[in-house]
Amino acid sequence: MSAYIKMINLFPEIKDQIERVLRSDVLQKNADVELQQRALEYFKLAEMAQGDMLATVLEEMPPFPERESSILAKLKKKKPAAAKVIEEQATEEKKTPKAVPAPVMATDQPPAPVKSSTDLLVDVFGGPAEPTPTPVEQPSGNFGQAAPPVSNILDGDIFGVTSTPAPQNGFGGEPQMASAEEITDHLPKFFTKNQGLLYESEIVQIGIKMEFHKSLSRVQLFYGNKMPSQSINTFSATMASTSELQVQEQKAASNEIKQQVQEVQIFQIQCLQDFTDQPVLTVTGFGGMSGFNLKIKIPLFITKFGDVAAMDQATFFDRWRKLNKPEQESSSTFTATKPIIKENAVNLLKSSGLSVLEGIDPNAENHVAATIINTKSSIIGVLIRLEPNIPSNMYRLTVRTSIPNTNGTICEFLQSQL
Repeated sequence: MSAYIKMINLFPEIKDQIERVLRSDVLQKNADVELQQRALEYFKLAEMAQGDMLATVLEEMPPFPERESSILAKLKKKKPAAAKVIEEQATEEKKTPKAVPAPVMATDQPPAPVKSSTDLLVDVFGGPAEPTPTPVEQPSGNFGQAAPPVSNILDGDIFGVTSTPAPQNGFGGEPQMASAEEITDHLPKFFTKNQGLLYESEIVQIGIKMEFHKSLSRVQLFYGNKMPSQSINTFSATMASTSELQVQEQKAASNEIKQQVQEVQIFQIQCLQDFTDQPVLTVTGFGGMSGFNLKIKIPLFITKFGDVAAMDQATFFDRWRKLNKPEQESSSTFTATKPIIKENAVNLLKSSGLSVLEGIDPNAENHVAATIINTKSSIIGVLIRLEPNIPSNMYRLTVRTSIPNTNGTICEFLQSQL
């Protein structure tokens, strides 16, 4: 169950399915009282948590300092001398190196050869290595002199060449930043929803949740480290404003994401005027030796800044006739990607931020929708007619707007979904 509540935090798009599991009779009415109580607690936490509250509750517990033995503390009070001896013995055990093997006598069996640096590589990386021939020791002519000390394979420059300090990453080289990768495949699915997964790899997972009010949008970004034993270092996530969208960071993400931990970043974006290009989120960082450099388009569409627009038949067609300039209309006739079903078209228009107006069009098979888009500089009225031709599985889509060019953007978006 702990895994389930963490999945709600990491994957908000599956919150409903997990809540159904937590409130099921199998858990809520379980004979095990502890299991029943924990299921109820987690369900209420998921149901009531707003914003980044859930992420805060599920944050990793900080490491606690090592506690002193209570027995040793009592001994210090009663017999300080004895406690001091015990502490000194423990310290000596930590400092004392492993016992040195006894010298080999002539009658003893020859000791097993010490593993060379090549043997160490075999142990570490699991691959076979070619055996290194053991050099034959030549007798020294200077019998009265002590033999030179043997160098440890881990100490100094054993080959007579100035050694280079080992890289801190431990893989034989500095981590390299990858070339910029543009991420756009996620855009179509976000035309009809406001939260979900933007990007995922073996290192990092990036999710988004968007909320809209008038010309403002609150964008929460979730960065999860998927690596089980390494942190993501030098992490950075930035988003720049454009001439149409003003971006302001409200909460920054940390420059280090611990293993199996999620960071939250919050932006406020204001729509200044009609736009077609989405803002770009630049995400960089290193996971071990692997660097990533992502250019992710934030799935903002002009229709997401729309408000409900209710009107009757006379009002709709009166406004429709007034929007008669060529630059105020876009129309397209195209073949549907799936068999035409009326309910599916209605759901698509609604989930796109449009108000579907029932009983407006004289032809009951046609769909009529409207919205009022809010920007800082103006308010844009949008009227839509969608006319299906079921026998030929085709649509005729017409979009009229009070401001030129917006109609073309909306028409293109809707056609891509239909």
